[in-house]
Amino acid sequence: MAQEISATHPLCRFFRGLTEYTFQAELGIADPRLIDYVSDLLARFVPAAGPLVLEPGAWEATTLTGLLAEATAATNDEQRHQCFRSAGDIALFWTGVFPEVLGRMRLKNSPDLVLDVRIQGKRSYHLASRFADLHDEALLQRLSQEFEVCALGLAKVRSEWEQMPPVQALWSA
Repeated sequence: MAQEISATHPLCRFFRGLTEYTFQAELGIADPRLIDYVSDLLARFVPAAGPLVLEPGAWEATTLTGLLAEATAATNDEQRHQCFRSAGDIALFWTGVFPEVLGRMRLKNSPDLVLDVRIQGKRSYHLASRFADLHDEALLQRLSQEFEVCALGLAKVRSEWEQMPPVQALWSA
């Protein structure tokens, strides 16, 4: 699902600029670490191989219930941290960028149907912070506490990119 692309990739730079503008100008959030995290999340989750179109079904393969079960069964703190952080990331992405997937859960009887994805995202970031190093702990706590604001910011970022003409040059790098 999530992919690693270079920080110098044009898609990363595009998301960084758009996220920075949206969070600072529209939401009044001028926290570089938070903005970097959210823009990196977009770059990891949005396909780098084609236009900024979110395909139906693309983000339904990973379930929050599966990640939470994996975190519970984890044998070490690093694994718990990664599972909870991934669950928070997926919940934030679904809530802010791709809320359509939440409606489709009902149609497909997804195991995540019974979850409040927003609450689970906040909880997951909080739990991830408990297993994080000091460098990440504060950021994950902020993502937990300001989950709704970050989701709103991501929704605004998506709205901005959908209003732009297609920019194929982003995918040629």
